[in-house]
Amino acid sequence: MEKNLSEAGRLLADSHSVIITTHVQPDGDGLGAEIALYHYLLRGEKNVRILNPDPLPERYGFLDRAGAIEIVDPAAKDAGLKPFDLAVIVDTSDPRRINGLWEVYTRLAKNILILDHHPNLAPHLNKTDKARVHALVDERSSSIGELLYRLFHHAHDVLDPKSPTFRYSPEIALGLYVSIITDTNSFRYAGTTALSHRIAADLVDYGLQPEGVYQNVYSTKSAGHLKLIGEVLSGVQESDGGKIAWVEIPLKLRKKYGATSDDTQSIVNFLLLIKNAEVLVLFREEDDGRVKVSIKSKGRVKVNDVANEFGGGGHEFAAGFAHSGSLAELRDKLLKRLAAA
Repeated sequence: MEKNLSEAGRLLADSHSVIITTHVQPDGDGLGAEIALYHYLLRGEKNVRILNPDPLPERYGFLDRAGAIEIVDPAAKDAGLKPFDLAVIVDTSDPRRINGLWEVYTRLAKNILILDHHPNLAPHLNKTDKARVHALVDERSSSIGELLYRLFHHAHDVLDPKSPTFRYSPEIALGLYVSIITDTNSFRYAGTTALSHRIAADLVDYGLQPEGVYQNVYSTKSAGHLKLIGEVLSGVQESDGGKIAWVEIPLKLRKKYGATSDDTQSIVNFLLLIKNAEVLVLFREEDDGRVKVSIKSKGRVKVNDVANEFGGGGHEFAAGFAHSGSLAELRDKLLKRLAAA
């Protein structure tokens, strides 16, 4: 991993024009990592931009006070871009999850660097793509924030040669912290590491205020949203002797309370409170008619293989996918497969 960190650091250092991107329906991990990397690379006087395929969810607006995150339409001719040195894709190694930007980057970027902590999909790329794709993937990292922290410290001599040691800025510290706390569910998931806690302690020593971050990320619900959560949780169902628990959010129900898709992503975490359930599932109908599925495991059942079978992916104990078709049919098929797992 140290060699890979050095190679990634050198690739970043040698690139003057850099574009950073995360996956569709961006979350705190990808967005926090983008912001931290963006502000770090600005120190090297690089021409750096953040281009995302989906808008910034409202509750993460505090991450980007300067308005660095741009939304692009991959359908536009090369997304309005000219050739550039490096595309950095954070929090996914799946070309499908950047919504057409992969094709743009393979045409215009000299190199592509993937920073991820999910199972590596880069080996499945075609030979033309693989020649210019460099993947720094560590499934042991709790988050991209944790991976970036290691990269910044390991390669600071080439990334920030003006400083003998890695230095925080308020933007870098905030980005790393949001990445870590959101992807560990405030240090509660199985993927949380000792380093996750050490980085958080380091950031608090730097001066970051955890309560302020918590208020911005989590204390953003309207009364209507809380009513939606109550109605959804009142419909929790169990199967396989209580080992599997799930809830459903039909589009009509979400619209009733004026909630966005992002508003409902954390509802699956409430199911983790059920004592005997081992696998928890959230089925949510999207605006485009697809069904988005989030699967969480308490640590004994690996769920990413199941998600892969349905065209998705993720971590061993937290995964998901999107499906076109009937929610009821999908639910029955998935629950049967999870019971077998």
